[in-house]
Amino acid sequence: MIFAKGVTSGYIPLSGVMISHELYETLRTQKGTLAHGFTYSGHPTACAVALENLRLIEEERLSAAPNRNPPTAADAASAEDKPAEPRPAIVPADAAE
Repeated sequence: MIFAKGVTSGYIPLSGVMISHELYETLRTQKGTLAHGFTYSGHPTACAVALENLRLIEEERLSAAPNRNPPTAADAASAEDKPAEPRPAIVPADAAE
């Protein structure tokens, strides 16, 4: 599986590839060099950002709490269909005299 921006929440470019242990073992036993690489992989600063970001995601249980996400544009559009609540009148201070 290829992953990218989400691992750092987009704060700094980073990408990577996850593979199964079985595929890893197959590649490890092959002779020669596996020529691979990505523009945004392996930079120490990006890796540090990713580690901190993943720590926060786990600590705040963000992946386990999809209902804590902010409202979407669709939510806002459906709210427009409801009648607006009346707003109190704003009266200038000198008008009350």
